[in-house]
Amino acid sequence: MGYLDTLLRYFEFWGRTSRRQYWTYQLVMIAAMVAAVFADIGAIRSGLEEDHVGLIVTFVSIFHCVPSITATVRRLHDIGRSGWWYLLCFVPLGGLVVLFWMFVRGDSGDNAYGPPADEGDAVTDDDFGYTPPAGRVVRMGNATPRATVDLESQPASSSRFI
Repeated sequence: MGYLDTLLRYFEFWGRTSRRQYWTYQLVMIAAMVAAVFADIGAIRSGLEEDHVGLIVTFVSIFHCVPSITATVRRLHDIGRSGWWYLLCFVPLGGLVVLFWMFVRGDSGDNAYGPPADEGDAVTDDDFGYTPPAGRVVRMGNATPRATVDLESQPASSSRFI
């Protein structure tokens, strides 16, 4: 369930991800990339893609870009490190350090980033998705509804553009 849990937590940088969840996601993502490569090779050979564009690989890569970053940041949180350590990937040989940290066992108890990640399936509530830690609520849009305005009762202004 690590792959689907990671996709459900697409833009979620807070919290923790266990080793099992992280590596399950990575293995399924690699399998999807390999399948996309073979699909592109088949499309090139059949003549559907004439310029060797690799549209399927491009789509799969872009789709998995953000979840890969967020899963790595949450995995760093699991070992008690800040997500800013992810920037070490952009330093020569720094990616090897981050890769090593992905194999390190996470903190067994609570740390600054929350309770330990569940080693089994993701902890979900009965409604949908992941339950955020207390005090961290992500909302889409404005939390308070806007007052409605009756436009027909207002006189038209000559300075209005539309």
